[in-house]
Amino acid sequence: MIHASIAIRTVCVAVLFVLPAAAQEKSVPNDHAQSCYEKGLALLQEGKAKEAKLMFDEASMDGHGDATNELGKLYLTGNGVNQDAAKAAELFGQSAAFGSVRGATNLGISYKEGRGVAQDYKKAAEFLGRGADAGIAVAQYQVAEMYFKGLGAETDYAKAFELYTKAANQGIPQAQYIVGTYHLDGSAGTQEDPKLAVEWFVKAAQSRDPQILADIGRLLQDEDRPIYDAQGAVELLSVAAQAGNRDAQYYLGTLVYEGRGTKKDLATAVKLYDAAAAQGQAFACNALSVLYLNGEGVEKNPQRAYVFAEMAVDGGGSFDGTSFAKLTRIQAEKLMTPEQLAEAKAAVERNRAAQKAAPK
Repeated sequence: MIHASIAIRTVCVAVLFVLPAAAQEKSVPNDHAQSCYEKGLALLQEGKAKEAKLMFDEASMDGHGDATNELGKLYLTGNGVNQDAAKAAELFGQSAAFGSVRGATNLGISYKEGRGVAQDYKKAAEFLGRGADAGIAVAQYQVAEMYFKGLGAETDYAKAFELYTKAANQGIPQAQYIVGTYHLDGSAGTQEDPKLAVEWFVKAAQSRDPQILADIGRLLQDEDRPIYDAQGAVELLSVAAQAGNRDAQYYLGTLVYEGRGTKKDLATAVKLYDAAAAQGQAFACNALSVLYLNGEGVEKNPQRAYVFAEMAVDGGGSFDGTSFAKLTRIQAEKLMTPEQLAEAKAAVERNRAAQKAAPK
């Protein structure tokens, strides 16, 4: 059994991990353009986006690719300008044409996500490939994901692993987590190596990214894993749950409910499940449906059991308990009067409408 707790818990209190700046391709700009570009970067550091834009504009007119890329980023985020994804994609295209691999990378991401342009995985692979070949870490990560999912290219797990590893070695936390899972499971031709997996998880956790912490916590709380550590899972999941991550709230709620790695506390478990369910976490909805059906930790309420069972079914995604949730719903129906059932169904429809209207 690999004890990950000390290493994992150490990163819970570490400072935020700062990604190193990727190397930029030099498009041999003239001295004036380069000077404007550098002034623009300095102004951005000072929070003066509008003034920075003027510098980037001037450098861009002289064909400075990286300055043009910075302009695209301003429009993408709405920093100092009106947010305009289409304008951003246009500028990323100009940047790539000027020879900037950063611009090519951002244009590739735009095509991959359909951000300001029509989604086109083949074009995404082309432009992201330029960035990946030039050693841009985020491009390597994006291309790895495309190989993994078969987007714009044939699925190739070995190639995905190779590129994930390159991105991980450059400090991309998501890539570090994924490389850790490869070594944990012994996939893509790697040897199963829990110790090495934990080393990668520690690196990834230094980012303090809530989803990464939640994902690592999920693995640590799995009793069938060689890295099982309930206490370490509680500590990581607590950080992510406090940040509002719904998966962390669910998994932490389960540990609290079961009393693993922490004191058993039904009231706290219900609060955590409620917080996760409010964000549409299907597993949390399913857990609440059972608790309300049986009156465990809460007052027995078949109407609420019905509503949460329906929310679990609607959650879909990775939720694999749909049949169980449907069974809970049927059991709840039998405990209600026709009027109560009608009220429960109305509540389900209100919830669905709210979820549909909620910003993505």
